[in-house]
Amino acid sequence: MTLDEFYPYILADVQGCPDPTININLVAAAIEFCTKSLAWSETTAPIALVNTQADYVITAPTDARALMPRDVWLDGSKLVPKTVDELAAVLPNWQTATGSNPAYYNASVTRGSIRVYPTPANVVAQALLIRAAFIPTPAATTLPDFLGQYHMEAIASGAKARLMAMPTKDWSNPALGTYHKGMFDAAIIDAKIAEAHDRVQGSISAAPRRFGQ
Repeated sequence: MTLDEFYPYILADVQGCPDPTININLVAAAIEFCTKSLAWSETTAPIALVNTQADYVITAPTDARALMPRDVWLDGSKLVPKTVDELAAVLPNWQTATGSNPAYYNASVTRGSIRVYPTPANVVAQALLIRAAFIPTPAATTLPDFLGQYHMEAIASGAKARLMAMPTKDWSNPALGTYHKGMFDAAIIDAKIAEAHDRVQGSISAAPRRFGQ
């Protein structure tokens, strides 16, 4: 959806603010929302494994960039995320190890990519599926439809909080900006909880504790 579709939720509270300034802060609010909530998650098309190639680019939608991988599968088997220290413990020769069935991954030093371990060798028609979190680019001129359908007011509040915090502007309003910041932060928490359940019914629960513990 286009940025001006958010304007009805913003313009009345920041009268006199130029459209380019609104757009910059609207996109910034959307970036913050998606970064903190991981609400924008998509699964890539299959990516063919290539012999001797460890790094694979996460293809991003238009006006977006990959923030982080969330899940990675290889022909139906889920790869395990590992830090470098964890890799060293389970795969001592992780830097040079090769194999036909990579079992681990982490984020590549190249942003927007993953690296699989061991490095593929002798692979035949194997493919990765990557579910990744995305965020808008700072230069985005559109935002995904679901942000408008489900988070329009939240992102508008985030934009207004930023705009109202600007000093010595006709639309400056620190007190109301603080209110909108609170609304924005609360919406991020709600979206983060929903995303933790993959937006399906369920609840996060803790193991019961014995009495007196």
